[in-house]
Amino acid sequence: MKGFLSRGWYGIESGKCSKITIDQNYQGNVYVYRNYNQCEHEWGSGKYSFCINAVDKFTISESDKVSCSGSNQKRVSMSKFSVSPGTNIWNFD
Repeated sequence: MKGFLSRGWYGIESGKCSKITIDQNYQGNVYVYRNYNQCEHEWGSGKYSFCINAVDKFTISESDKVSCSGSNQKRVSMSKFSVSPGTNIWNFD
């Protein structure tokens, strides 16, 4: 893996739908992480570990390998979902 690239964080309210738009012809993976009331939760296996900026969008080269020593950085486990062109719907209850 080359690292995790983020366009920012999306707020998703419990019991409501949220639409997240990615490039129209993107085919690959989307990684999901949840932080709710300071508690972390992964959907699925949660076996992918990345260094993230918990506050803002970021580009961290080799984020699956580097230590998290920067401002607002921390290591979290994420779950991977495959994405194909068109509409992809997941329920994250």
